[in-house]
Amino acid sequence: MRELRAIAQFSNIPYCLPYNEIGEFILQPTRITADVVDSIESETLVAFFKGPHLTKPQWQTRKNELITFSIARMKINELVKVDLEWFKDVLRMMRPLLFKIRTLLKLNGFKKILFCGHGVGGAYAAIAGLSFAIMNLLDLNLSLDISIGTLGQPRVGNIMFARMMNDFVKVIRITHYNDYFPHFPPIENESTIMQHHEREIWIEIDCICPQNTEGVVWDCGQLEENQEQRLSRLQQFIQEKFWIPSYNLAAENKECNAGQTITDSSRDNHFGPYFGITIGDCTSFN
Repeated sequence: MRELRAIAQFSNIPYCLPYNEIGEFILQPTRITADVVDSIESETLVAFFKGPHLTKPQWQTRKNELITFSIARMKINELVKVDLEWFKDVLRMMRPLLFKIRTLLKLNGFKKILFCGHGVGGAYAAIAGLSFAIMNLLDLNLSLDISIGTLGQPRVGNIMFARMMNDFVKVIRITHYNDYFPHFPPIENESTIMQHHEREIWIEIDCICPQNTEGVVWDCGQLEENQEQRLSRLQQFIQEKFWIPSYNLAAENKECNAGQTITDSSRDNHFGPYFGITIGDCTSFN
């Protein structure tokens, strides 16, 4: 639980504190916040993101376009598709983000990096974290421990993007009951087939009590894979600069958030609480 609570605490930072070194990106009609801090206690660099909040009607009318996922204009696999708008947003952040990450790595010698965010900020964290993990592999810098932790994250790309997330980076995707964000964009519409990646941690029942501050929490599982096969596939990728996915399908667990029916009358738990942290509640920073 401590690791999960830390993801919530870091994801709450851009809602509460004015981090401007990397800055706010003015992307009409909204603002995006991103920055990198070092957590001395856990010896980890943390890159956090905040994006726009979308209401249910805005999700329902949003134009969901996909683009081929690429790193430094290199297409890893033509079949990997990611949300066009969010991918462009991340591209605008990557240069200052990478500069600060590399600077802090040299200064403190940390070997762990966490990319995190809430809502659309989680989508940014997923894209930026995967991009950094792949660049790290291509640079043959295999000593870094890179992970992604998101809260209430929407679907980011197609099933091939979800498989790539599962293959290249450690991910924890925390969802809350009665949160409509993870249900968007829809799995299928006229032009896109969207799919969540693993590993989902689902907060099913909210309960504020001394014994368990979060109620019922389910680990919705992650793909089991032969480690030797994974390493062999990654080595092939490093040599050939082309990704061949695992045979495992990235499937959304219908016993967790994906199987929940969200109605207009449902209580909205998009902002938590997540392990005692309510996103946007800044009292812990006072």
